[in-house]
Amino acid sequence: MRFADLNYYANNDLTDIRTAVSRFGTSYGYLSIMRSNADVQVVLHLNSETATEISGVPYSGFRSRNKFFHIPFGTHRYIKSKKPDVVLVQGIVFPVQVLALRLALGKKVKIIAQHHGEPPFINTIKRRLQKLADKYIDAYLFTAKGNAQKWVDAGVINNVDKCYEVLEASTDMKRLNKNTCCKQLGISGDLNFLSVGRLIPGKDPLTILSAFEQFALANPVACLYMIYQDDTMLDEVKGKIEQSTILKNTVHLVGKVNHGELAAWFTACNFFVSGSHHEAAGFALIECMACGCIPVVTDIPSFLSITDDGKLAYTFKPGDVNGLLQAMQKAALADRDMMTADILSYFEQHLSYKAIADSIYDVCRKLMQ
Repeated sequence: MRFADLNYYANNDLTDIRTAVSRFGTSYGYLSIMRSNADVQVVLHLNSETATEISGVPYSGFRSRNKFFHIPFGTHRYIKSKKPDVVLVQGIVFPVQVLALRLALGKKVKIIAQHHGEPPFINTIKRRLQKLADKYIDAYLFTAKGNAQKWVDAGVINNVDKCYEVLEASTDMKRLNKNTCCKQLGISGDLNFLSVGRLIPGKDPLTILSAFEQFALANPVACLYMIYQDDTMLDEVKGKIEQSTILKNTVHLVGKVNHGELAAWFTACNFFVSGSHHEAAGFALIECMACGCIPVVTDIPSFLSITDDGKLAYTFKPGDVNGLLQAMQKAALADRDMMTADILSYFEQHLSYKAIADSIYDVCRKLMQ
């Protein structure tokens, strides 16, 4: 099978493929594994015409523009010359380009579009073009089928049976030595919760703080560590902490942390907590599970899919303070060693790059049959 991974987004501030790939590294990690079953090729756009090989996978870069109606004809000619059986398009927001791709490749080549969190267009003309492109897309990949529902309800995707559950990304993170990580980070005790996410309303840090305040009232040794790259709500978060003696003694605002240091935090802490109302996937959740950290997360579709329909997590409704408190209480009583082992095993089987490669290959094989 000849397989091409195509990203239409133009990184016009870059000329180097390796730098461009680093921006999407978590989405491309599956390719070096998939090449054992298929002849793979990656096509992306940046400010140069160039090519290189990374981990045995050939990457080709072409110039393009981030304009809705811009069609990269040179890219399509190149892809056609490779005679692919399947082309995976990153994103569902390139209907004009997909229509042109179908015209260039003909009817036999299968086109798959992968969702990355984008919503259907609101603009009437763009929405109609998305509906038209749907007729020429053979399959869609969503982290959770529940994320496809808004596209079906909007009339963009005509047949939900074309939607498959496949993670959009994974991670190379591994669980480290817990004692070493705890010593390195100055973490003690066994009721440590970790929040990793932007301080924005959609991540709902105030619900996390409200529930944790009640939990810490009954469990004074508990601690909450908050890592965040975006501090939009930092003043509100600090204000809530300052108003509570309990939170002042138990919450640690860590702030920004280099991505390479997160594995130590996920290993050292017992629980990962997220109040997200919406997620296309949930990279922090995937990373936490790669390190065996026990999730306490909202029951949104992507999180349920990632945690085996919630079997490997303690879940609550978004914005439900009491629900989160109960989830924390249940998590505190869990057999943590057993759950950590189950999470690590599940990650390797269902959330790793190999799992993604196998899932995409299975979708391709089904389409080609």
